[in-house]
Amino acid sequence: MATNRRRRGAPRPEHELVAEAKDFLSEREGAESRNREAFVEDLRFAFVPGEQWDEMARQRRLGRPCYSYNRVVGAINQVVGDQRLVRPTGTVRAVNNREKVGVALTLAGLIRDIEAQSNAEDIYDHAFKFSVAGGWSAWRVVPEYADDVSFDQVLRIRRIRNPLTTYFDAQADEFGRGAQRVVIADRISRSEYEAKYGEDRASSLQMPRDWGGWVDKNEVRVGEFYKVTYREKRLALLSDGRVFEAGDALKAELERARANGILDLTVLQERTVKQPIIVWAKIDALHLLEGPIEYEYRHIPVVRLPGRYINIEGEELFQGLIAHAKDPQRTYNYDRSAMLETVALSPRAPFVGTAKMFKNYEDMWRQANVRNYAYLPFDPDPDAPQMKPERQPGPEVPAAFMALAQHDAEDIRHTTGHINPAVEQPTRAGDAESGRALFGRLMVGNSESYEFLDNLGKAIKFTHEIIISMIPVHMTTERIVRILGPDDRENFVRFDPAELRDAKFDVTVTLGPSYATTRMEALDRLLEASERMPIIAEEAPDIIVRNMDVDGADEIERRIRRRLILEGRIQPTPQEAEEMGPAPPPDPTQVALRARLEAQAQRDAASAQKYEAEAAARLAEARNAERREAAELALVLEEIRNLRAETAKLISEARAPRIPDATR
Repeated sequence: MATNRRRRGAPRPEHELVAEAKDFLSEREGAESRNREAFVEDLRFAFVPGEQWDEMARQRRLGRPCYSYNRVVGAINQVVGDQRLVRPTGTVRAVNNREKVGVALTLAGLIRDIEAQSNAEDIYDHAFKFSVAGGWSAWRVVPEYADDVSFDQVLRIRRIRNPLTTYFDAQADEFGRGAQRVVIADRISRSEYEAKYGEDRASSLQMPRDWGGWVDKNEVRVGEFYKVTYREKRLALLSDGRVFEAGDALKAELERARANGILDLTVLQERTVKQPIIVWAKIDALHLLEGPIEYEYRHIPVVRLPGRYINIEGEELFQGLIAHAKDPQRTYNYDRSAMLETVALSPRAPFVGTAKMFKNYEDMWRQANVRNYAYLPFDPDPDAPQMKPERQPGPEVPAAFMALAQHDAEDIRHTTGHINPAVEQPTRAGDAESGRALFGRLMVGNSESYEFLDNLGKAIKFTHEIIISMIPVHMTTERIVRILGPDDRENFVRFDPAELRDAKFDVTVTLGPSYATTRMEALDRLLEASERMPIIAEEAPDIIVRNMDVDGADEIERRIRRRLILEGRIQPTPQEAEEMGPAPPPDPTQVALRARLEAQAQRDAASAQKYEAEAAARLAEARNAERREAAELALVLEEIRNLRAETAKLISEARAPRIPDATR
């Protein structure tokens, strides 16, 4: 809440939002001073020549070498370069209604179009470099009119060129989600201020001294202030599952139901909710320049991209890649400068000989270190007949300095956390590597710095959530919109914002190789699969051509699809159907030929059916004959077995001994 503090002698702001914004900004400047000082120091250390020596060290080495061998900027550039090899891909999903799946696909395509129209790729790249080098950055989402003669509004992602102009309150997380107040305050020249807001307002800002950084002789600070307020509303749950806001709309709905004979529609329960309202205003030190305007957004539409983030006992710290590499870099610069100084002050390698050897040629030998003579004459010394002038070894680089410099370089590598096997362990010449494999190898090498890339994906996810909450506010009328697919192919669809009512959507963002890399990999796999399975090339030639990155690929695909559509093998898209128009009348010759072929095919089918029936009858007759023969054979075998049994019985009786009859 604003405290409306005023400096002595300062005019009173004309609106309470101005006072609140100024007090908020003053409070955040104090709370974030450590992060902001480190941000500037890290950027200057990495990118401004001469800033890697602190002033005390430079004074101690006054008149002595103070060279900089910038190794941290290479680590920054490598992480930034790796980020440009991968691109986040967002997906929108319907949460509570299966029928909204098509709407979710339209939203995803609409967000991609908003990013394309905003040149968001450059905005993300610009912000990512700041987050890696300094610790954080920011961008915003704003509504704009579609053109100068339209009342239709569109959404655009806009760059914040200087992250230090953006202030979030303590309720915001590292991405800005949950923020209750945000200020974006930048300075403009007085002439620009007068042109935009008038000379009267400019003259009222003539103050005897700088007032908290808002006004000086040459510049005026202009800020945009976002503030979250809450509006209570009563919700009613109807017996048919619908939710209405209590009030006239609910009464009208109940009366309409009774008029239509629906007497059992009742209110089951009610509850009070707080709806967030975003208040926006543009201010200077005294005036409310624009607004205030209220928007029914879910979030303040400003996104913060953190580098490395940690909260220590309530104090938020944002760090870039080189925050802990500055001391190793300073010692590396010192060791290399001292090494160079030692070598430079060492005497040049001299020639050693007796005085008699050089006596008659002193001028030539005196200049031997600065001039290139074809030969150097000397007189032999009778006192040393075996000796001749010889050059002594040159100055050696101190081994201690070399060892220290190597340790410093290793410390820089480990404090930046950037050891890239994609560079240090390149593939052998001629070895192919897929985009997915390259991405995996980069991520393994950069796992200690992957936090930066992961935070970029999460910040873009939050951006998409903001856009989804802003679409119903600014795109209120049904219209034709352009949507883009993941492959940047465009389509035009009818978008009705009423379809967003009572629907919830969530967003997922994945990181992977850029679409161009993925497309090349897909083409390689499709061509390889086509060689093994020719049916792929026969049935899907348009998909293969679609992944070719060559001039004319789109036209080739269009012609192939046209032929496939005319042959009835694929269905046209609505746009293709409109472009192709109604199908041309059939060729009479082709119709007659097709009729003859169909008649012949029917005759062949009838003949085949007849032959099949005859063959089945013959098979059945043969099987019946086999069954009859089998039955007759079984009877014969049965008679033979009976005959054998009777014969055996007679033989047994004939061989049995006869017993005399005693009665005879």
